[in-house]
Amino acid sequence: MAMPHGVALQNFREFLEVYNRISEHCFNHCVLNMNDRQMTSEESGCVNQCAEKNMRVNHKMLGAFMVEQPKIMEQKAEAAQKEADEVMRKLQEQGVDATNLTPEQMAQKMMESKFKYHQICKLRPLSHLNRPLSSSIMASAKPQICILVLLGLPGSGKTTLAQNMRVHLKEKFKVILVSYDDLIPLAEQAQLSQNSDDKAWKEARKLILNGVHALINPAQSGLSLAEVQEFKTKLGIPEDEPESSKDTLVIVDDNNYYASMRYEYYQLARSNQTGFCQLHIDVGLTEAQNRNEERDQKIPNEVIQVMDKRFEAPNPLKNSWEQFSFSTQVIQNDSSNLIEMVETIVSLALNNPVKPIPEVDDEARDRSRAKCTASIVHQADKVLRKHIGRKMKDVKSEREGNTEAMEDAIALFNESRTEVLEDLKTGFTMLPSNVVKRVENRDKLAIDELEAVIVELWDLKITKLKETI
Repeated sequence: MAMPHGVALQNFREFLEVYNRISEHCFNHCVLNMNDRQMTSEESGCVNQCAEKNMRVNHKMLGAFMVEQPKIMEQKAEAAQKEADEVMRKLQEQGVDATNLTPEQMAQKMMESKFKYHQICKLRPLSHLNRPLSSSIMASAKPQICILVLLGLPGSGKTTLAQNMRVHLKEKFKVILVSYDDLIPLAEQAQLSQNSDDKAWKEARKLILNGVHALINPAQSGLSLAEVQEFKTKLGIPEDEPESSKDTLVIVDDNNYYASMRYEYYQLARSNQTGFCQLHIDVGLTEAQNRNEERDQKIPNEVIQVMDKRFEAPNPLKNSWEQFSFSTQVIQNDSSNLIEMVETIVSLALNNPVKPIPEVDDEARDRSRAKCTASIVHQADKVLRKHIGRKMKDVKSEREGNTEAMEDAIALFNESRTEVLEDLKTGFTMLPSNVVKRVENRDKLAIDELEAVIVELWDLKITKLKETI
């Protein structure tokens, strides 16, 4: 059963406080100077170790709390029930029939019997129940759903971890494993991933997304009953499977290297008000390639390298929807501690389901869209995407057949674009005020001037980055 809004909000505040404390502690401990935009390899390694150690400690504490808290509440409920029974017994000894009395009448009787008013007001609701408090709460609970998105390079250990979770968490959750390797053959994945814009690749992913939607809410998934059953059959779900009283955990096992891929599942969780969380299995390119060599069906190393360059790790500070995102490394042959951490994360996400977007009238929506369109950063991003697209066509024609050179160009272009946008957002780079004002007023001619300025900034970034390589 989902927590009341106030309790969920308090839990979220506490989560953010812990996150902020860890971030501040690791930053102060590991970042030695501010001479460069990027962290050094030593600083990055220190931050990763510091954050992982702190989060493991926090998860252990949270896990212990979630185990012990229900026991404590049960003990308190039993103690309060005993006190209430004792109050009723004393009233009955005095010849008072308390069964049909209102709280006000009982308070009056208690005051006459020299009991404190606040005590009977506190105990009356418990004495009015014919069963323990915890039983009534459990009876009203409804099964909840949580989407757990796994992400990481091929060979990082996602599938092994997902299969272990299905085995070890089945006592607490109804676990449904949606594995892309089972639904899309590895050979086909390798071919499709060579070009992230390929329509067939997007269509294949869309079919699986619709299938997950059907698992959560068949009526709104857009699939027919036959298509829903076909998807369930592929996942190994029996046609006549009985309803479960357990919470459902849907594990999405895929590389999910673009944030946009994961955002689709967040939108799905939001539209159905389910829990949502992410687990990034971060083992590094070299380790992933080594593990890939041990697989029966290997992914080409070139494909893994491309994914590594394009990989967009979860960033809760930038994307608020990634607040329940965690990063870890899988310890081969021993994932028990990790599964325990996952159980804690899932329980937290279940108690804090994604809230739907408040309804907005058409006029307000139009104003919001107009404001977004007039945004300088938004316009700059559109300019850069268009410019990079043109540059990539030139590079492709010049370096046809040289895959490594193509990938290096992609990485360089995108890194330059990211830095330009970041400088604009933070105010590190200031645009000419007359151009900004005209763009905000949606002057069509000003877009050309803005494009010239943005492209010049991008070219400067390209030059600077090339000097550091």
